Amino acid sequence: MSAENQKNARLGIISLPLIGSIIFALASFIPIPDPWTHISILFSGMLGTVGLLAGVVTLFFQISRNKLSIRNVLVFGVVYFLAIFIFMASCVVAIVDEVDSDDSMQSESA
Repeated sequence: MSAENQKNARLGIISLPLIGSIIFALASFIPIPDPWTHISILFSGMLGTVGLLAGVVTLFFQISRNKLSIRNVLVFGVVYFLAIFIFMASCVVAIVDEVDSDDSMQSESA
């Protein structure tokens, strides 16, 4: 396997869980019954954690072997911050929806 193919494979390994995290976070915006929102946010957080662990371990081994790819570091950093931003946005939207639904239930009962 050539060095360029190895770099691309490492990039795929460290970015795949983060892309999954982004997809699950975006899926929580779909107005489906309540458990789906919480489950998709949970899976988004879990995949983000797995992505962070895979990225740190992969980058650590690249540093120890003196084969660090700056492109992989930059792509990992950008995708990770994007995943965090979208995850936080989905959490905020879920919390606001939950508070709004509680407020509407209290006003209907009064």
